[in-house]
Amino acid sequence: MEDILKRIFDIAKDPYQSVRDWKKAHNKKVIGCYPMYLPEEIIHAAGALPVVI
Repeated sequence: MEDILKRIFDIAKDPYQSVRDWKKAHNKKVIGCYPMYLPEEIIHAAGALPVVI
């Protein structure tokens, strides 16, 4: 449980670090959306990660 809470705290502290980690691990695109009106399923289908800016 402590590991989960630490991960949540770390993501809340620097949310874009988890995005950088995902991009590095998967070697795929990240698409920033503001606001999130685009259906995220389309972005996932393209193999990218949707991120609300």
